[in-house]
Amino acid sequence: MQQQEFDSGTGPGLPDETVFVLPQGWRRALHPRRGGTPQALPAPVADAEALVAGALRQEADWLDRMLGSPDSDPRIVAAMREHLGGRPSPLGAAALAVVGNSHRLPGGAFTDAWTAAHGLPFAACAAAALFEIEPFWNQQSPPALRFAAEPGTVDAHQLRPQADRARALLAAADEPGYRAAVTALAGCRTGSRSRVVVSYLVPGEADWVEECCADPAVTAAADPALRALLLCSLSSAEQLAALGSGARMGWNGWPLSLVATVAEGLGTAAVPLLAEAFAEAGNPAQLGALAAALAEFPTDEAFALLLSRMASKPVRPELATAMRRYPVRALRLMGAAALGPGPQAAAVRRLLAPRVRAQRGRCLAALPQLDREVAALVVSLAGPGPQLPDAPSSALPRLLVEPPWVGRRARAGAGADPLLGALPARMPELPEWAEPALLPQIVLAGGGAALPESAVRQVLTVLALSGPGRVYPGLAEITAACTAESLAEFAWALFEEWRLASMPAKDSWPLYALGELGDDGTVRRFAPVLWAWPGEGAHRRAVEGLEVLARIGSEVALLHLHGIAQRVRFKALKARAQEKIAEVAAGLGLTAEQLADRLVPDLGLEPDGSTVVDYGPRRFTVGFDEQLRPFVRDADGGRRKELPAPGPGDDPELAPAGRRRFAALRKDVRTVAAEQVWRLEAAMVSRREWTAGEFREFLVGHPLVGQLVRRLVWLAEADGTATAFRVTGGGGFADAADREVPLPAKAGVRAAHPLELAGEVPAWSALFAGQGIVQPFPQLARPVRALTPTEAGADRLLRFEGRTVPVGRLLGLTRRGWERGQPQDAGVERWISKRLGESRYLVVALDEGIVAGAAGEFPDQRLESVRLACRPQDRQAHDGRPLRFGGLDPVTASELLVDLEQLTAV
Repeated sequence: MQQQEFDSGTGPGLPDETVFVLPQGWRRALHPRRGGTPQALPAPVADAEALVAGALRQEADWLDRMLGSPDSDPRIVAAMREHLGGRPSPLGAAALAVVGNSHRLPGGAFTDAWTAAHGLPFAACAAAALFEIEPFWNQQSPPALRFAAEPGTVDAHQLRPQADRARALLAAADEPGYRAAVTALAGCRTGSRSRVVVSYLVPGEADWVEECCADPAVTAAADPALRALLLCSLSSAEQLAALGSGARMGWNGWPLSLVATVAEGLGTAAVPLLAEAFAEAGNPAQLGALAAALAEFPTDEAFALLLSRMASKPVRPELATAMRRYPVRALRLMGAAALGPGPQAAAVRRLLAPRVRAQRGRCLAALPQLDREVAALVVSLAGPGPQLPDAPSSALPRLLVEPPWVGRRARAGAGADPLLGALPARMPELPEWAEPALLPQIVLAGGGAALPESAVRQVLTVLALSGPGRVYPGLAEITAACTAESLAEFAWALFEEWRLASMPAKDSWPLYALGELGDDGTVRRFAPVLWAWPGEGAHRRAVEGLEVLARIGSEVALLHLHGIAQRVRFKALKARAQEKIAEVAAGLGLTAEQLADRLVPDLGLEPDGSTVVDYGPRRFTVGFDEQLRPFVRDADGGRRKELPAPGPGDDPELAPAGRRRFAALRKDVRTVAAEQVWRLEAAMVSRREWTAGEFREFLVGHPLVGQLVRRLVWLAEADGTATAFRVTGGGGFADAADREVPLPAKAGVRAAHPLELAGEVPAWSALFAGQGIVQPFPQLARPVRALTPTEAGADRLLRFEGRTVPVGRLLGLTRRGWERGQPQDAGVERWISKRLGESRYLVVALDEGIVAGAAGEFPDQRLESVRLACRPQDRQAHDGRPLRFGGLDPVTASELLVDLEQLTAV
């Protein structure tokens, strides 16, 4: 395939390709035709005649039985006897090939033997006759040979090699030899099937092909093998139109040989045929192969087909290939799709936007070739400002001008030169999708120029030399010479190209490049991808993603890592994230929870948790509600959910910048809020304590967390005495009567569970209601329950057993610390459990169980048993004593009972 790339200048922009050229890689699979793509004729099978004779000797018994069978067609028997008696007969030769199991010999051996002994016209007729004969087995009589029904079916898999060889010989024959064969074949066209086979042998005879296309017996036939022969004979769109009714090749019916041969004959007119196959493909390998074929056709229809299935993993890399080959077509069609309705529009826009920004100048130069609406979209995606000029070689790091892996630099003394010593024996090859022209510019420190394309390729090589546990030493030279912001954007765009190429394992280095070049913005974009990977069958990638977050190592990165460690529902990923957090915390002499306290970002907010957005003439104050959802107050104190759009009187620079800052702040706070509300509720249930100093510094003093803290009741315990208090707006501490109370320096502080407040709950509820304090999660209004005396002495909760519950409620328990069981036979999870301490669990056995990946398969679940249990390795901790619910503390027991009551509520 002739592959067009982005031009290297600033001139005409992007070419729009329309000419189809058969890809070089397809030629080996092609069934050649006379006057078609030049091909070297394969050498004839050595000793073909001897091989054929040997095959017939081995099948002598079969031959005798078929010749003597009363069920064999007399015409076939007569032709076989004639050929064996020295009077050459194409039909007899073909029948002998059927008996001799021609498929067991090297491809085309019978055809080569016929050609050597009797000439090409005879061989062509014998190859055509092969498709007229089929063996017949009857348990009551010897095997027989009959003429196949018309149009019928034959075992084309066995017969096709002889026909392929004859077609190749005819395509390469001189004109007199070819014409003699055509004359001989004219007499072989006796029925619908034979006419199709003859047209396959000599597809250049257009009249014969057109006759087949118009034959209802052919077009209505159910035999895909017959249609494949005819499809390989087509050479014009008119013939295809006459054939009609589609290809109907069935499952896995489009091997590369058929695709290549049809494409050579029809060019871009073959795309509608492939569209039919593409729509029906269900096997991932078949879908990927057809997508790869469509990517070779420079047509809007082919590109649109790829775009229609962009969500499919086998299709994504081929769509990326088509985007690189046909950039203007990508702009036109993807731009139109991005403007359309439905969820795909947003997905296409996300895919298109970084490409437009990376190639801003060239995309803008292509605007005259686009519709007005699409052109306007491209302009909006391109962003402000032209690209920076290329920096001269003198301004570049030496590594990017004279890389050690290029040229004849001596390897002697490579302990002396770390750049040489770190090179592998075999240098990595950059994949096709790692194309500098599709990536954003890398800006040199100072901001006046960017790396030229040649230098960018060296940056890609440096990244390819790095990976898990290793960083090529030259990377430090690059990061010192270039701006961190541009490197982070470059790494993210490269990562997206890798994802689009279906994340090939052998080229996973773009994932690790995020860890070396990424920043907090990278973390915010990467975290949702990482959370989704396990559910997409990419668990290994998700585990590698944890290393990326740990490598970035910023507070935002570690905050996200901690969130995964606490809340992701995939147990193996959760466990690995906890290990990574523990590693980081241990290095700092902290627990994982203490580390999490220190990682909550303040997002640039004022100590009271507010911030001001400046529009110039107008200023707005941003605050947060009990769920840390942002709201806006104007100068008059009016409250609104959103910032207003900039108006004509606002500062043209401050207002848009302020609006963008608010959008980013809202996104960041959403992530922080969900994590912190969950952490505080979990801390209340687990009765986690902070020191008074930690409580003041990391909770009360934090501009975001402090707003949640002021909406809760706390307990300070010192010298055996527990005092309930709240944090006032001024940062002080007060009791339920709103009297100031001290917080002893040695006190342990925890969020109060209502069971621990005893009779004070009504007073606290009245105080909060009177002051309009809304809690971030149920605390004072939290239901409390207690075990019955019988339950306290047992290890089962019989009142919940035998109840039937919706599977959705069971899955909802995972948000409250419950875990789904390991999939058992047929992928069914037979239990759900909750950890109640160091060595105790409550296990709920399920009937039918939850099907992993298809939770709705059994929408109702019966609770077979609800009992205490421990893991085998924890049994020793109980010294053989039976587990009893009475061993649980009241808060744990209450929370457990509330969960089960809500689960089984009618």
